[in-house]
Amino acid sequence: MKPSYQVRILFAYFKFLALEKIFPETEKKLCAWHVMQNLKKRTTYLNRGKDKEKQKLYKIIKNLPLSDYEEDYLEDFKYLMANQNISKELKDYLQERHKQKEVWVKCYFKNFFTCGTCTTSRIESKHRTYKI
Repeated sequence: MKPSYQVRILFAYFKFLALEKIFPETEKKLCAWHVMQNLKKRTTYLNRGKDKEKQKLYKIIKNLPLSDYEEDYLEDFKYLMANQNISKELKDYLQERHKQKEVWVKCYFKNFFTCGTCTTSRIESKHRTYKI
C-alpha cells in the first residue's frame, strides 16, 4: 500500500512541476487540505496515547498550513524545531517544507487573489461529480 501512496505524491509533484513549465508566470499553490493529510500521516505517532505534550505537537504540525499570520507560523515552526519529542527525520522533513512555505502556508497567500480559499475543495467536488 505504501508504494502506491508514494507514487501518487510523486505524480502530484510532477503535475506541479509541469504547471510551472506550462504557465511560468502563474502563481501556483498547494492545497492546504492535501498538505495537512500528508503531515497527519507523518505524525500520527504523536497523537497516540495520553501524552498531552505530544498531542499538542500533533495539533500544531497538522495546522501549520492554515496559519493566518506569518508570526504565528514562524513561532510554531521554531517551537517544533526546538522540541525534543519530534524525531530528527520529521524535523528534517519540516525544514525541507519550510523552504517552500510560500506555496503551502495560508499566510503567504494573502498577496494573491484566491477567493479566500486555500484548498481545492471546489475542484475536488467537481471531480467527484464527473466521476459518477
